[in-house]
Amino acid sequence: MKTRTKIFIFIAIITGVMAFQLFLPNFGRTQHMRMELIGGGITYDFGASPSFHSNSSASFFYSTRSVVQYRTTAGDGRASQSHSFNPTLTRPIMIGRGDIVAVGEENGRRVYVFGTEGLILRKEFDDIVSVFSVTESGLLSVVLRQGTGHEIRVYNRTGELLYLRFIREAMRIPIAVETSYCGRYVVVAIMNLSTMLTTYLEFGYINTTDGVDLLDTHAVFFTDIFNDHIVTSMRFMADNKLVSFTTAGVICYQLVPNLHGPTRVNQIFFYEKDFSIDNVVFYGDRHFAYVTGSRHMWVTEGPIAGTVRIYNINGTRTGEFFLGRRATHLSAGHGAILVGADRNFHAVTLNGNHLWEHNALQDATGRDVIFLGNTNTILISGPNRADILERRRARDTELENTQE
Repeated sequence: MKTRTKIFIFIAIITGVMAFQLFLPNFGRTQHMRMELIGGGITYDFGASPSFHSNSSASFFYSTRSVVQYRTTAGDGRASQSHSFNPTLTRPIMIGRGDIVAVGEENGRRVYVFGTEGLILRKEFDDIVSVFSVTESGLLSVVLRQGTGHEIRVYNRTGELLYLRFIREAMRIPIAVETSYCGRYVVVAIMNLSTMLTTYLEFGYINTTDGVDLLDTHAVFFTDIFNDHIVTSMRFMADNKLVSFTTAGVICYQLVPNLHGPTRVNQIFFYEKDFSIDNVVFYGDRHFAYVTGSRHMWVTEGPIAGTVRIYNINGTRTGEFFLGRRATHLSAGHGAILVGADRNFHAVTLNGNHLWEHNALQDATGRDVIFLGNTNTILISGPNRADILERRRARDTELENTQE
């Protein structure tokens, strides 16, 4: 045998012995994934009414009664305050759209628009703000409750008033308002209590000169009427499509500009439902999801309560996941849905594929449980603290006496 061959054999034997010694102690041990705290959590007072919003990012918005912040998060989970201001709010409400949030309060008279660069717009009113919404571009829509009716306003991010409408009939109550991303359209859901429960969904132009040829002085070019049920939520999405949930079902409209007349409104789909809906989430501008509640008493067949259904804006169901109990949390990000029931949470892709399950050590009593930097990193808000957790590998021996 040649000397060079003997050397190669000797090296192979030594390498094999070293590998055997390295991997033998771990032979038969399974790699598991578990959630671990990674820092960057936030502590707040009981009753602070915290809210959180993240646009599929490691950074997030955070609001309480006394602070609104945008926080960036390092790779190790440590959060640093990027922008902040300190309003005084009694019962804060935060609405997030993309990298913009609007913060107001229940029966308050102020609304703030806040972005990644800090405070964008501050509006204070003499009348109570009953409803408000914001777009990804920073357009703020508000409904003001007055003694003899309501007033609807739309502002751009510089505070310029773009749209003003009065509703003088006391029994006609605006319950939702949405402005299109392009800034051309405004849709108002109005509940009419004068005779029977009827909801009017009115589509109008923000710039009234677009509707100069219309007989309606408010530039309303289309109205849909719902008898015996109301609009519960709605959102403008891609391609000028409006998805609206009512107590009877979910309906989608598409607004199509017309060079020779008013904008056309086409109904894309309508799904009538015989069950209640516990939670609704809109993701990006092309998907939405909801969790089924209990069936109506006269219905014998249908989805089991606790079923997550995921759709695109064309009306196609892209995925489904069976939670099996009443959902307490529902959010979306990074191409996935995060659904929870008390302390049990599941991550599901938009196709309904199950990614992971996590059982928290205590109930998530806060409003929000959201993804942060990826689908393996989440923020869970509790009664006085919000924790950031990340799924990491752990060996069997490290999981003794622990529970995911």
